Amino acid sequence: YLRQHQLSSLYTNAPVGLAFLDLDMRYAAANMQFARMAGRPLGEIVDAHVEQVYAPDIAAWILQASRRILDSGEISRIEFRFPGREETFLVVGTRVTDETAQPIGVSVVTIDITDRKRAEDEMRDRDALYRAVVELGPNVLWVSGADGTLTYISPAPQEPEGCTMEARMAAWYARMHDDDIPRVRAEWSSAVQTQDAFETRFRLRWFDDRWRWVSSRATQRTAADGTRSWFGVFTDISRQVELEDQLARHARGTGLP
Repeated sequence: YLRQHQLSSLYTNAPVGLAFLDLDMRYAAANMQFARMAGRPLGEIVDAHVEQVYAPDIAAWILQASRRILDSGEISRIEFRFPGREETFLVVGTRVTDETAQPIGVSVVTIDITDRKRAEDEMRDRDALYRAVVELGPNVLWVSGADGTLTYISPAPQEPEGCTMEARMAAWYARMHDDDIPRVRAEWSSAVQTQDAFETRFRLRWFDDRWRWVSSRATQRTAADGTRSWFGVFTDISRQVELEDQLARHARGTGLP
């Protein structure tokens, strides 16, 4: 009795789409959120067969996925978008069994993830822009926490699709010249402790596999919530270092101090 009332309240008030498909592939139950996401009135969904609710190609896909869930017992998680609509939904299907462990249908939970997908698309666009910037005039952005732990670094132009932030940071570290790593780490640790502006230079194996000199600079900023972070950039200064070396050689050759 209590479970039935809890289920009724859940279907009424849940912020996600809920539905139940029986073994005949009819919707034995659905809530208003599910109907809104399906784009049909609730009265046209409850007690209706899947083929009566959706276009033939979508209905065939739902029937195939539902029968696979019933046969395997595996939880299905699929991102879905109706043709001609902007919304993206995460559809989770789970086999439901009775007290004797016999399947009686499929529980369907549908979550609107449109905003999340839009944010992911915007992040991919920004990453593509960063890659283009790095290729044309290599400036690499990075962020770390107040304790000096790196939390973000802009993507490399040849970075594989779907690369995690941890893998990206490890790849950048691996490009540093071994002889420069101890010195740079010591200088960075000192800046973190004193909270002074940070600036150093080191050698980095660039994307053309040539060693280049880069300058790394960073300052601390405080967010509205009081959180402090380091925001930095390192820039290719190979030409600058080359000119400095030429001037130094010239000075030695002329005996100038």
